[in-house]
Amino acid sequence: MATTRRTLNRSALAALVSVAFAAPLCAQTVPAWPTQAVKIVVPYAAGGTTDIAARILGNELSKKWGQPVVVENKPGASTQIGTDQVAKSKDGHTLLMTAAPFAVNPSLFAKLPYDTIKDFKPVTLVVRNGLFLVTGGNQPFANIKDLVEAGKGDKTVSIASPANGSMAHMVAELIADQHKLNLLHVPYRGTPPALSDVVGGQVQFMFDNPSSSLALIKEGKLKALAYTAPKRSRALPNVPTVAETFPGFEALNWFGMLAPSSMDDALLDRIARDANEILKSKEVVERFDKEGVEIGAIPREAFGAYLAVETVRWARIVKARNIKPD
Repeated sequence: MATTRRTLNRSALAALVSVAFAAPLCAQTVPAWPTQAVKIVVPYAAGGTTDIAARILGNELSKKWGQPVVVENKPGASTQIGTDQVAKSKDGHTLLMTAAPFAVNPSLFAKLPYDTIKDFKPVTLVVRNGLFLVTGGNQPFANIKDLVEAGKGDKTVSIASPANGSMAHMVAELIADQHKLNLLHVPYRGTPPALSDVVGGQVQFMFDNPSSSLALIKEGKLKALAYTAPKRSRALPNVPTVAETFPGFEALNWFGMLAPSSMDDALLDRIARDANEILKSKEVVERFDKEGVEIGAIPREAFGAYLAVETVRWARIVKARNIKPD
């Protein structure tokens, strides 16, 4: 099936995915729920933005629902282990908190143990953020143009990432594709070792989430050169966006909740309403602000459409850059 997707033109694939991810609008009776503890599976290790989002939201949902909401970290196999667990869940009380690589994996891997379209339904976009382009505090680079210059002609630019197919990796490939750069991608096993080598100058650049890079930037160990969102980050408003130099550029890391396709649509509408109500509360907005991320809280249909666009967008980059899994 993955091979078939690669052969579809972009418009056809966009239509296919958007229809598949669309949430039904018809009114249905909402069953009594939850009748037991709710589990939110995070296919990443504890401590990252996906995990933080799951725990903040889960804690508030537990208060609203009167049942425990337990976060279970199931990292491994480029998020496939935890994601597959949710796809095959039949208890009606298991949800998935995942991130942007969910939309990359269908084109990156020839075969997945689950189908991202058929096996999942959208619930809500929880938070999203741009990525900071960072370099070591002692490096001579000053802006996004310096990254482009470092990879032009007979030169090769080195860019670290926490994993192959991560958003840090995909944004680097997007820049390289747009500007015809010679890119040396250096994948690591997680963000901390990648950032450590950028700080030490072993690798020139990295695109990183605010939650993991802000402290190092404020300490002067890293320099933030640009931000990949359409608007500047509230956390570092003096850092320009990439679009200020290269108009139209946008790349966001998103963190969202999905459910196995077996769950009732009316119930998922209710879960989405509850989650979005919590996400818009002042206390939760301020909590996420500290992580340098912005609230999503969009309707299910909008999140499904967003997933469709992201899936098509990154499929093009995977093909154009001939990206292969580890």
